[in-house]
Amino acid sequence: MNILPCLNLEDIPSVVETVTHQNVNLMKDIPLMFFDQPTNGISFVRIKADVKSIPEELKSYIPLYNLLLPRIGTKNYSYEEFQNKLHTNSAGLSISIDAYSDINNLSIENENLVYEFSFLDSNMTKALSLYSELFSVPNFFDLQNLNNIIKQESVKIANEIVNNFLD
Repeated sequence: MNILPCLNLEDIPSVVETVTHQNVNLMKDIPLMFFDQPTNGISFVRIKADVKSIPEELKSYIPLYNLLLPRIGTKNYSYEEFQNKLHTNSAGLSISIDAYSDINNLSIENENLVYEFSFLDSNMTKALSLYSELFSVPNFFDLQNLNNIIKQESVKIANEIVNNFLD
């Protein structure tokens, strides 16, 4: 046990370090917070999009949207071309759902889609251009690609069922 490093209570600062940020307005009514941190030349982007205004009958499609958007092409590029460009210039896209209640008023509910991606600072212009294209002109009409994605997911789910059964 003497070989392993130990952390004592005195090693932990008693005051929480605050992280400073800048509020920037790129567009009207769209807040942007910029956190300048030493990340060794990698930029991390996290976008929250409020989904409260989406009609209830369409909200059931959000998990499908989350599954498909990171794996499709755009109107200008096929799935293969776009994914090659995207993964050459970034670490890929992750989409999740963030739902929570206001801590001071539990009747106020917040629902957001959270888009997360990262890229080397040297690839910033190209990566942001590609994500802008994906968000503005996605191609949900490549039926062969959609068919492949659904087949892949069904195999993944079937394997998870078998693996969970064996555990």
